[in-house]
Amino acid sequence: MKIKVSHIGSIAQGLHTHAQAASVIGVTSRGVFLHLASRWVIYLSNEAQRGPLTLNCTGQGDLFQPITHSEKAEISPGKIIFPTSGMVIDTNQALPWQAPALPDALLTPDERMEKLRLVAGLVHTRQPAIPIVAGFAQQTTAPVHALTPQIEDLQGALAERQRTGIVSNLAGFFGLGSGLTPSGDDLVMGFLLALQRWGHVLAPELEVEELTRHLLPLAYQKTTTLSANLLECASLGQADERLLLALDGIMTANPDPPTCAAALAAWGNTSGHDALVGMALCITV
Repeated sequence: MKIKVSHIGSIAQGLHTHAQAASVIGVTSRGVFLHLASRWVIYLSNEAQRGPLTLNCTGQGDLFQPITHSEKAEISPGKIIFPTSGMVIDTNQALPWQAPALPDALLTPDERMEKLRLVAGLVHTRQPAIPIVAGFAQQTTAPVHALTPQIEDLQGALAERQRTGIVSNLAGFFGLGSGLTPSGDDLVMGFLLALQRWGHVLAPELEVEELTRHLLPLAYQKTTTLSANLLECASLGQADERLLLALDGIMTANPDPPTCAAALAAWGNTSGHDALVGMALCITV
C-alpha cells in the first residue's frame, strides 16, 4: 500500500535527506510517531494541520491501521518503507512547510493583555493555571493548579530577568505529566515559542539562544525524545500551525479570541492549553 505526502515540515524534510533506520513509538487514530536513528521523532499524520516534524498524508479512513507499535521502518530520500506491514510513504511530491513570517497589525501591550484574557477565559476550565498566569485569579472559581508554586517562582525570576533562575525554573517543568509530551514540557514549549517569535517585542533583553543553550541538554536528559524535539523546534521559532495561529492571534489583531481558543483545543488533548500557559508567561513578562 502506498500513501502520498502532501506537505512535509521543514525539520522533517531535513531529516529525510539521508537513509536511516526508524521504529514506531506511537500509533493513534490521527497518526504514527517514528523515532529516527538521528534522535528525532517525525509524525505521519492523517490531519491537515502542518508542523515542523509532520508529514501530512493523503487518503481516507484509518490510513495507518496496518502499522503496529515497535514496527521497524526504513527511511530513504523520497520514501519511508514499513517492510512488515507492506506500507510505503511517498514524499517525492510533498511541499515543504515552515512557520510563516510574522503578521502585521501588532497590538499595544494593553490590547494584547486584554486579548490574552479573552482567550484564557475561553479555555481556563480545561487549564486551571491560566487564571493565575493571565492575571485574573481572583475572578474565577477554577481550582488551584498543582503547579502554582512553580509558576509563581518562574514569574518572579522573569520579573527580575534572572537568567539562571529562569533556566532552572523552566527546567523544573520537564517531564511533569504523562504521555509523549508531558504537560510541563508543553508549558516550556509555549514559552520558548513566544520568546523566539515575539521576544524582540516582549522581552528583547532575554536571549532565547542563551536560554536554550542551557535548557535543551537538560530536556534531552529529563523528558521524552519527542518533547525535547518539540522544544528544540520551538527554540527555532517552529511549531504546529495551530500554536502559531493562537500565539500570533494574541499578539495581533487577527484571528479573534474564539478562533485562537479553538486552535489551542485542537492541538492534543490538553497540550494546546498547557502551551498557552507558557505563552502567557512570556507575554506577561
